[in-house]
Amino acid sequence: PEPKSPSAVFGSAFHSTIQRIYQELKHTEKLPKLEQVDEWFKYFLKDGRLNKKETEMLEKRGFKALEVYYLAKRDSFSAEDKVEFNFKEQGVVVSGVHLDGKIDRLSQYGTEMVVCDFKTGKAIASWEPSDTYEKIKAWKYHQQLAFYKLLVEHSRDFGGTSQVKRGIIEFVEPLRGNLIDLPL
Repeated sequence: PEPKSPSAVFGSAFHSTIQRIYQELKHTEKLPKLEQVDEWFKYFLKDGRLNKKETEMLEKRGFKALEVYYLAKRDSFSAEDKVEFNFKEQGVVVSGVHLDGKIDRLSQYGTEMVVCDFKTGKAIASWEPSDTYEKIKAWKYHQQLAFYKLLVEHSRDFGGTSQVKRGIIEFVEPLRGNLIDLPL
């Protein structure tokens, strides 16, 4: 076992905060206030056991990102969405290989499923960036969405009844002031 890096702690805290927002929405049928969201983020960040300087730096970064993300996306949150959906017990087998994983958000529209993965860190602005490093990131993100399609369409709960028609990489930190979503 090794301690998590500051960026991994940040990502985990952000994911846990989004999950907590959805739990609150499902439980109370209301979205929490931004101040409550910031408190949850602070709590989850402390779970990472970073030093004081790293924690303070990531708190500021997180509060800033959460304000932009939450205010921009709050109208799209749905209590029907499945967040941090774990496929471990879904019996997914493809070509004789057992697969599992977690999907950050699953949205269902009739028989159509939309998979979404949240990303912290520097966003890429398109699926075809010019930078070599970003091209590799885009390729990995594309592969991840393809894997999620396999999980959903071969799972016990959704296989045979639902199809993944879209996948979205959703960057939760703004790039030059704008949130970036990469639909596929």
